[in-house]
Amino acid sequence: MPKQSLSQRTNRLLRDCADDPTVDLRARWEKIAEDFPAEALALGPMEDATLDDVELDAAVKYAARDADATLRIYPVLSQKIDEMGLRPALELDESVVPIIAEMQAKGMLVDRSHLETLSTAFTGALIDLEYRICDLAGRRFLVTSPDQVAEVLFEDLGLAGGRKTRSGKRFSTDEKTLDALEGQHPIIALLKEHREISKLQGTYVEKLPGLISPDGRIRMELGMTTIPSGRLNCWGGVNLLGIPVRTELGREIRKAFIAPTGKRLGAVDLNQIELRGLAVLSGDEHLLEAYYNGEDLHRNTAADAIYHIPRSQVGFEQRQRGKVVNFAVANQISALGLRDQFYISGITDIDEADCQRMLDGWYAYYSSVQPWYEAVYAEGRRQGYIRCPLSGRILYVPGLRCGIEGKKGDSIRAQSERVATNWLLQVFAQVIGKHGMAQTWAYLDFDRVADPLLYVHDELLVETDRDDAGEILVACMTETGIAQRQPIPILAGYHEGATWADLK
Repeated sequence: MPKQSLSQRTNRLLRDCADDPTVDLRARWEKIAEDFPAEALALGPMEDATLDDVELDAAVKYAARDADATLRIYPVLSQKIDEMGLRPALELDESVVPIIAEMQAKGMLVDRSHLETLSTAFTGALIDLEYRICDLAGRRFLVTSPDQVAEVLFEDLGLAGGRKTRSGKRFSTDEKTLDALEGQHPIIALLKEHREISKLQGTYVEKLPGLISPDGRIRMELGMTTIPSGRLNCWGGVNLLGIPVRTELGREIRKAFIAPTGKRLGAVDLNQIELRGLAVLSGDEHLLEAYYNGEDLHRNTAADAIYHIPRSQVGFEQRQRGKVVNFAVANQISALGLRDQFYISGITDIDEADCQRMLDGWYAYYSSVQPWYEAVYAEGRRQGYIRCPLSGRILYVPGLRCGIEGKKGDSIRAQSERVATNWLLQVFAQVIGKHGMAQTWAYLDFDRVADPLLYVHDELLVETDRDDAGEILVACMTETGIAQRQPIPILAGYHEGATWADLK
């Protein structure tokens, strides 16, 4: 028998972890479990230790050493930041730390009863969909099993256009595959709906109730160090920033986030900020002219780049197609990807060849955009990275220098090119937004016209009871020094409502 008890060995392991963060906790625990098989089996797998599990003296020493290491490395990193020209990017991120800290402390009020209703509705919808899917298939099968779904689609129903998974063992049933099969059989639409509901239920509806604090609010951790563009990321149980915006189911989840009695939720939404970034960064005269004169860019695109008709004759659906193409180009989407975007928007009478003609027309009319793309690629190949001209932030894109020949190399370079230009547009939006948030916080410091709740991509969510909140917040977000220096106006809209879903 071991000389020490399981409890003694476990406590020793926790102390070792506090003294040396590199200790492999799980490996050490498995070694201990070999000597105490019955007890270890009863206890189950050992969870990762936290400072709550460590003796106070050991925790203090660990925390002090952590702070000391940070202080020692600061001069080295600070010099490196200046050498790389990243000081403006760092100072911009630091300027929004106070408002982000306030968002984390405030949290968002949640309607628990709405989540309970959604849970019941989602469960019922999934059961109904499973019966309908199996009825269309002609037999019972596990709808959540990729293997069984592939068997039904490609063997039982004989659908065309399947592709094998990377392992080559079966046909893929991922989202892109189902999109490509859309229209061949009604079972595809039901499978996609089942997956969407199942994902939202597992990701949000079932998890959110367990995260609600006694005061009825959910508080998430927010950060800026994970996403290369500097966009906020969210963790702490669920990602509130990832709730779908365009779908009705996503809207139902957003209805669970509500304003307290006597207050309203508000949202300041930067207007087409990435497309404005494309106009500024590319210097295209037609894009700049449209935004400078306050024209409808989507109508212009439909008239001048796609249909070649007078702008006054552009109908609603034609404008919608111009809108889809504008946002597709901003995201460097291919003709096939553009076709998928049309399908998502409910426009299905269009094929890949039509989409390619639209893209060709777009680039021919906005003729400075493609040369700007090429300049970005050249910069990345020359330096190994690209730099945001507004903030100095950089992104390493090694794929631009890929020397692999053939399809694999072409694919790597094409993906890297999309990443490079998309990143610059996203950073443009984040720079404008962060300057706006910093100015908003400076204003709120002496006049609390609203409480900031969350910054979702290009939208600032707040809680307010002031009728003048919208006008003040829009001015704070758009009338910053950097916004005023742009060659086109930076605009924003403001919306209010009782729930998060009402703000769109």
